[in-house]
Amino acid sequence: MKDEVSDMWVLDSVANNANEHFLHIMFFLLGETYDSSAMPYASHAVVREQTLLCFEFEDAIVEYDAEDGHFTLWKIL
Repeated sequence: MKDEVSDMWVLDSVANNANEHFLHIMFFLLGETYDSSAMPYASHAVVREQTLLCFEFEDAIVEYDAEDGHFTLWKIL
């Protein structure tokens, strides 16, 4: 796709736009050590339009919804 004003190519993807920041936080927090991040996987093929981060742990699920800016903790029994 080219920008109509500058006629320059717009090279955009899920990994280099606003989602990049959310992905970076998620993979950093899920890394095995402080110096390593988890390996990335992402898709735009979803029903929801707003950003939702979902961290699944052994005993809990933590979700962040960018629309309302809140975290939700679900404890798994």
